Amino acid sequence: MIQKLPLIVFLFLFGAGIALGASRVYFDRPDGDIAVGSESEMRLLVDTDQPLNAYSVEFSYPPDSLNILGFDNSRSIIDVWQGQPLVFIGGSVTFNGGSLKPFIGNKGELLAIKFAPLREGSAAMNLSHIFVYKADGKGTKISPTFESVRFTVLPPRAAPRQGIPARDTAPPEIRFLSFVPDPFVAERKLLAFSVYDGESGIQATFTRSRSFLFWDEWQAVNNPTSVRRDAWSVGFRVIDNQGNASERVLYDWSALKGFAFIMLALIALTGFFAVLILKKLRKSYNKGKQ
Repeated sequence: MIQKLPLIVFLFLFGAGIALGASRVYFDRPDGDIAVGSESEMRLLVDTDQPLNAYSVEFSYPPDSLNILGFDNSRSIIDVWQGQPLVFIGGSVTFNGGSLKPFIGNKGELLAIKFAPLREGSAAMNLSHIFVYKADGKGTKISPTFESVRFTVLPPRAAPRQGIPARDTAPPEIRFLSFVPDPFVAERKLLAFSVYDGESGIQATFTRSRSFLFWDEWQAVNNPTSVRRDAWSVGFRVIDNQGNASERVLYDWSALKGFAFIMLALIALTGFFAVLILKKLRKSYNKGKQ
């Protein structure tokens, strides 16, 4: 089942109400033949006549007939992902995400699914649980209509020759990175971000932080991610599906003031004890000369 998790910080209250709306989620199958052993791509699209800014989707596929190779979110209208799409052994995929800019219109791409057929015959991808959310400040849940897709897989010899795609060498973009208050835990703050890669899509995001002098270890994170209130420096890293990376460091000046105060106090205390030690050593030295 789809995980009921907050998508982005301004949607921490899901389901303020359920509304009916003219929204449709559907698969757009690739042009040309789909053959055993060849890589194909199925795009998941949305049509809507009202602004949307969050999406929760689950679909299934036959794991004995199709092999999911990966996903491409480089063209997605979703720019705030609640983790990467999850693939389950039984043949289902779930993902959740939101967008800083509401979408209204036709053929808004949610995700592209890369797959390879394992055997010839009939195969399908079936949408099962889908909710979209209106950009109305309330997180109003809409149950859209949805359409699954069925297609024929041809023998390997029918596969057209595919060109070698150009390698993505450009690093992903960090479009937005900021601290925001945690609405539930006063002792924590959240790091919210928006990342984009127009070539191969985003693979993962990581953070590390400093509450004193040294960095802790990099950790994979979702958006938004919690940060200790006393962390004065946070490192952020994003990696695309070709291994290109971008990094940025963000400073919390209010926490930095507290850190600077502690450091000054430590320096003053160290100086005080140093003076005492020097006085004691001088006193001992003078006694020795007498």
